[in-house]
Amino acid sequence: MIRALTLGALLVLSLASAQVSELQRLVDRAAPGSTIRLEPRVYPGNTVIGKAVTVVGQAGTVLQGDHTSNVVRITAPDVRLEGLTIQGSGQSRSSSEEQAGVRVMAPGATLKGLTLRDNYHGIHLNGEAGGATVENCTVTGVKVSTRGAQGNGITIIRSGNHRLLNNTITGTRDGMFFEYSSGDEIRGNRIRHTRYGLHYMYSNDNVFTGNHFSGNLGGAAIMHSERLTLERNEFSFNQGTRSFGLILQGSRNIHVRNNAFHLNQRGLYIEQTVGSRIEGNTFFRNGVGIELWSNSASQVFKENRFDRNTAAAVLVGGESNNQWYENGVGNHWNVPALDLDRNGVADAPMRYHSALGWLIEQNELAYLFISSPALALYEKTNQLFSHDLAVIADEYPLVGRAARPPLWLLPLGLLAVAGGLHARRKTP
Repeated sequence: MIRALTLGALLVLSLASAQVSELQRLVDRAAPGSTIRLEPRVYPGNTVIGKAVTVVGQAGTVLQGDHTSNVVRITAPDVRLEGLTIQGSGQSRSSSEEQAGVRVMAPGATLKGLTLRDNYHGIHLNGEAGGATVENCTVTGVKVSTRGAQGNGITIIRSGNHRLLNNTITGTRDGMFFEYSSGDEIRGNRIRHTRYGLHYMYSNDNVFTGNHFSGNLGGAAIMHSERLTLERNEFSFNQGTRSFGLILQGSRNIHVRNNAFHLNQRGLYIEQTVGSRIEGNTFFRNGVGIELWSNSASQVFKENRFDRNTAAAVLVGGESNNQWYENGVGNHWNVPALDLDRNGVADAPMRYHSALGWLIEQNELAYLFISSPALALYEKTNQLFSHDLAVIADEYPLVGRAARPPLWLLPLGLLAVAGGLHARRKTP
């Protein structure tokens, strides 16, 4: 009897040992501060890293999860993962937590050069995971029937002071998801083929620089946040039934400067937002350059350049208190204008007329036809023959080098020169 019990106990211990991954055993034996260098092969099983170690892989090093949990869970400060392919997290949305390739629950983590695929979320920074650096990582979404059924590339919830640098995210639900995260630097990331490239809520004092949001249903959605800076980002080819390059909703004091909005259904959409500065941006070949709702106020628009959009700007819901110039500086509208004193400012104010906002307000199906030549003709006709719906009053429209006086002024100029010469000949 005793012998049978002993054999049973040994069998249980053996099975428990077999369920511990090889990487877990390496981590458990490592001293804090040491470096674990992995071979170019597959390491099966999930791992919890509960001490400050560095795990370095090489080409061909794969951490293969068992599709039941997080592949790597970090619970100690100052853990570093580098050069690893991490795949096979749990995919269930009914589990106690949404699972990820790497879930960080302690401060100071560094994730560098990771390839994450076949996971629900690629990277999840949660709770105590402040001050993480995620750099040069590649996250690829799972191919499922709908984007809503998969996770995000990088998810950040209730933790801040992170640095997300030069990562590439493709085919996930949202590229980057922020909720209650402040003090972050987001620079040089490329996000495409997602629902929202950036889904961002209740997060303040963050800086986005040099990121590319292209080919998504929505480029970047910023909601209920304050004091953000978005500079030199690109929002392009974001097309859908109600798509946008960048949306500002329920936010305040957002600084959007020197960004490029190219070929979006709507370049910039602003609703229930106050006190933002929109300056130095380029709006090129969008259906609508800027869609501004009347519940938004105290925005300043200056030195933006509008070129070949179906409508440069539309105002929806009636008039609102926004300013299209500041200190004698307006915007470039790419329309013929005189600048006889060559000071770079047109000699007459610019009144931009558009009925498209009214049309959208009456029937949202108008979005479906924004790229239609018929709608462009409707907009041009309104601008030429209707002067009742002035959307923009720019007192100081800017004139670039390419802007030239309209050709019909040339005969008048020649007549003026001839008249001057004739007068000089008659003068004794």
